[in-house]
Amino acid sequence: MQKQKYIQLFADALIPVLGFFFWHWNSYFIVLFYFIDAISGMVFSHIEAYKIEAVQKNSQKTWVIFGGLSTILLLISVLVTHLIMLKINPSIQFKQELIAFWQYEDMGFAQGYLLIPLILFAGYQRYKMEFLLPKMAERIPMKIHWKKQVSAYSVLVGVLLLTYLLTQFVVFTETVYVLALIIGLSGAGFLRLKLVN
Repeated sequence: MQKQKYIQLFADALIPVLGFFFWHWNSYFIVLFYFIDAISGMVFSHIEAYKIEAVQKNSQKTWVIFGGLSTILLLISVLVTHLIMLKINPSIQFKQELIAFWQYEDMGFAQGYLLIPLILFAGYQRYKMEFLLPKMAERIPMKIHWKKQVSAYSVLVGVLLLTYLLTQFVVFTETVYVLALIIGLSGAGFLRLKLVN
């Protein structure tokens, strides 16, 4: 099962690398890919919390507090990332970029129709491997369930705020930001898997 997690981590890094270097995605496309993946992960985290509450029956307040905090931190990270994108490219039009991301064609059809189901399928596979199969609903307290996400999003918000401050003084090339994003998120995922063992 651990080998499958590493394969999933590799695939999560490979898609944006291929997108940027071969499919002509821009940095905002990469950001959108990661945020769609993060939102998918958040949805499955709430599904897991629902299963934990159904089994343990005493943790709804903890779910509301820590699940809510995790969701708020994700929304803050989305906001700060958009501020960074504006600093990198002041003329960016987010609505047009979102439409372009959905409608981008490389294989004869809009990628949104393939990419979103792929991200949801990957999220479901993670949910199945890491939560359903090991029967985590019976074993993990609600607070511990959310602790990993709250910690990860707290660090992410901190890094994004530092990046935003840095962009006030120096703006790097798009390639530098994309590679830093991919390497940083892949490294964090790798460390998470190592710490879980």
